[in-house]
Amino acid sequence: QHLGDREIRAVLRRALVERGRRGLDALGEALRDPATPPQVLRHVPQSIARFGSHEAARLLLAHLNDGRLPGIVRFKVLRGLGTLADTALPLDGGVIRTAGEASLERTRKLLRWQEALERGAHERPERDTSAHWLLLEMLQDKQRLALQRIFRMLYLLNPDEDFRRIWQGLQSGYQRVRASSAELVENLLPHPHAKAILGLVSAGTPGERLEASGGQPFDGDYAELLAEIQRDRSDTLRGLAAYHAAELVGLDAPSAAARRDVASEHLLQR
Repeated sequence: QHLGDREIRAVLRRALVERGRRGLDALGEALRDPATPPQVLRHVPQSIARFGSHEAARLLLAHLNDGRLPGIVRFKVLRGLGTLADTALPLDGGVIRTAGEASLERTRKLLRWQEALERGAHERPERDTSAHWLLLEMLQDKQRLALQRIFRMLYLLNPDEDFRRIWQGLQSGYQRVRASSAELVENLLPHPHAKAILGLVSAGTPGERLEASGGQPFDGDYAELLAEIQRDRSDTLRGLAAYHAAELVGLDAPSAAARRDVASEHLLQR
């Protein structure tokens, strides 16, 4: 419970490591317990990584793609595994590849929704509301985070390669740097994965990027699109999609100022 206290966190982590298996089991229970306070939960993965053992690696890998955990905690799990990879501790590549495939498909889904939302607003301009704009911003933000997760997992699989530099190169404003990084991706990854990743990070419209990544456009009407987003694991995406659906049918007819206030609140919580 005291991991959330910055002043004593380092001391507590050393004490947990000294307890050995009992300390690791306590952290595993905290990671699994839905009642663990968020300010504590976000510091559990790095605390587990401090053990530097195969048991710690297995515990973190078990939660690598745990949709029950908040996004920030899943990211911390990935960072904890990176800490273990830095020590040359062998990691289960099968688990990491499965999680990477899931993140790749997640990115495609987010891009698919983005493309369909933009297309829907083009077809009917009245759909271009503050909630619509925030949904697009959130989807793009989540795509960036998902791609960063993928590159961190690529490092776990290939710790001798500088995937951080490759990722940064793909974001460069210089075409030659981007091309060099893209060539490294093509040389290091199987063709289908390289094609998908390079398509997702490429320039162009969402539709062009989706096609280049091997994804398919959303096949449904606008109401079905918003209904699908409302079934997503992200609380913020669900909330924004529900609000957008409601404002389009005039439910409760909120004022423009009220819509801006609600949209801003969702943005601050993301």
